Amino acid sequence: MAMSRCRLRKPNSCTSRDRVCTFPGCHHERNLDAHHIEHWADGGSTSLDNLLVLCSTHHRLVHEGGFNVARDRDGHCYFVRPDGRPVEAPPSSATERVEEARAQYRAVLHSAEYRFRGNGGVAARK
Repeated sequence: MAMSRCRLRKPNSCTSRDRVCTFPGCHHERNLDAHHIEHWADGGSTSLDNLLVLCSTHHRLVHEGGFNVARDRDGHCYFVRPDGRPVEAPPSSATERVEEARAQYRAVLHSAEYRFRGNGGVAARK
């Protein structure tokens, strides 16, 4: 299935497959871009096997920061630092701490929004 070059604002096959940024340790779900593993200007196809999802920060790192995407013998993609070393995923405990912090942050935001709206639009004080 071929797709056009554009920011992924609506769900499509690429985001359905990847769901979040594919850079190791990143779990961003918003501001996602489809990245051509073999760049389209170099003849890379706009097909699922040549695309992966990156958040805007990591997409910029790949294009402007010297990071690359490579494939291993089995066809799996991995990221390479500018110095040639592979980027490894952080330990799962670090990832879990990030997810826990995000959940707490969302709960605080929701609570603050509820207090604001539940008081006739006037922020409630503790």
